[in-house]
Amino acid sequence: MVPIHYFGWVIIALAVLRLKNKACISLKWRLAFASFTGLYSLGELTSVYGPTELTNIFYMLSAASFLIPFLKYDLGNKRIVEKVSDTSLLLGIGIIVLLSGIS
Repeated sequence: MVPIHYFGWVIIALAVLRLKNKACISLKWRLAFASFTGLYSLGELTSVYGPTELTNIFYMLSAASFLIPFLKYDLGNKRIVEKVSDTSLLLGIGIIVLLSGIS
């Protein structure tokens, strides 16, 4: 399995490229990144408070979220997908902030 910090470095590099207008992030990639952030943060939260089986499930789902852009499906209503993406991203950031206060 690929170490999780590789995903972090790829996301940071993509953010820098996006800032300089060298990369275009599609709606599927935004959903994948937001899902990864939310699920990985939930894995971190359950590692502190919950059982390890649930933690492993969240970590596996977060790694699997990078498959979203490669699946062939129609996203349907764009507003709903953006709402889910934004909610997942905000949830992940909120959990990261909560966990930083614990450490």
